[in-house]
Amino acid sequence: MKTCTCCGERKELSEFYTDVWKAHNVSAHCKECMKTRARAYNKTAAGIAARKKGVSAHKKRWPERNAAHVAVSKALKKGRLEKMPCERCGNPDVQAHHENYAKKLDVSWLCRPCHIERHVAINAEARASGVVLA
Repeated sequence: MKTCTCCGERKELSEFYTDVWKAHNVSAHCKECMKTRARAYNKTAAGIAARKKGVSAHKKRWPERNAAHVAVSKALKKGRLEKMPCERCGNPDVQAHHENYAKKLDVSWLCRPCHIERHVAINAEARASGVVLA
């Protein structure tokens, strides 16, 4: 049990985020208080600016990826592309995965865990062949 320094409630350690820099490897504030603080910050001018800066930097760093994501989003809205269940496990909650960002609408539908697994495999293949991915 630990007391949240924000709300003052005693809660189980599982109700706190992991933080290796803190005693007992858990944060001082409980998950609910952290979420409340994050939501409040994200509504401030500083939070909005930080998000925009991060999004802008991502778009500048990977313009081809961004263009592919936008193309998929537009195709989904216009009905030219339809989400299918995960190709690996059948989960209906899916994300579009591009093997080649130049082929914007050539996607495979993967749930988040399978999508992460695929990218881990891609990175391992790249490392094995000596290619450095950004």
